[in-house]
Amino acid sequence: MNRLFESAAQLGRLDGKTARAYEERKGVLAERVNQELLADSRLCELIGGLERIPLMMENHRNHALFLASMMTLNAWRLLASTLPWVYQTYLALGFHSSYFPVELGAWKKAIHAELPPSEAGTICHVYDWMLAQHDLLLDLSRHLPVPEPLPVTEPWQPFFDAILHHDLNRALAMAEKQVGGPDDLATFYQHTVRPALYEIGAWWAQGRITVADEHLATAVVNTVITAVRCSIRTATRRRGLGILSAVTAELHDLGARMITHCLETDGWEVPFLGANTPLSDLIDLTRRMKPAFIGLSVSMPYHLHHAQAVIDRIRNLPGQESLPILIGGAVFAMFPEARPLIHDAHLIDDCPGAVLMARSI
Repeated sequence: MNRLFESAAQLGRLDGKTARAYEERKGVLAERVNQELLADSRLCELIGGLERIPLMMENHRNHALFLASMMTLNAWRLLASTLPWVYQTYLALGFHSSYFPVELGAWKKAIHAELPPSEAGTICHVYDWMLAQHDLLLDLSRHLPVPEPLPVTEPWQPFFDAILHHDLNRALAMAEKQVGGPDDLATFYQHTVRPALYEIGAWWAQGRITVADEHLATAVVNTVITAVRCSIRTATRRRGLGILSAVTAELHDLGARMITHCLETDGWEVPFLGANTPLSDLIDLTRRMKPAFIGLSVSMPYHLHHAQAVIDRIRNLPGQESLPILIGGAVFAMFPEARPLIHDAHLIDDCPGAVLMARSI
């Protein structure tokens, strides 16, 4: 990885105008890439079967989101860190290794067709770098380091098995057994639910389960969290008001829901805005409610620039320049390179950390 990081460090900074040009046309660019690949006579070989066309299109959409975020933040180290994982995931899902150079070439063609020459040339320098790293990325994808074991207790494995097989009754029974009161809540979320969900994500990335399986497991966990929340009363002590939300375009909000529940049992009133909250609506609510803090959740690396945009807007609100902002999410656990990209906010790693941070405000 060091060789990849050293190479990425030579990419230099993109100005805001160039990043915005890509951001504004990313949907059109992705559609051009779709059409280019669909017209390629090698498509079936490249993606491992025509049934993977929807997955290919989803990859192109996510690619555009991700590159827009990396260009906005000049996050080349995070780009380098993420690419081997992308290779590993799509190879496990049945894509051929030759797909990546063909796809990147299609992106270059689309960029030159849609963007002004000055911006197109600068952006294509990034794509040329990715193309030049292809062999190295293939090698790294086959030898990604095994993540350090999470500090889990024994019950996470049977809980994982229950949600993997969509066994709601068994998952609910385990939650009821482990959560006897508010003091058990953070332990259950942190050491049972979180590692089980991470394992579900790992199984999808390895091609061992489908997106449908992942969604069904998530639905079971959603029901478990709702049941646990209904079984535990919020604290009678009122510490203050906080607002929690996933950032704009972020669709993953389970982690934020669990943190919201832990804060509520600690005495906080915490309106939870859920997934994909528009920035303008979050800002308006902040003006009206004047919270003691705001918590933001971001799970995918391609939403990091949205997170920083929220922070920057809040910092420009009259009277809210020093409002504490807490931010966390799976992206910071998966990719440590994401942590230094966020400024003027407190990074939190888990439910107990969120509670302690809120208490210190």
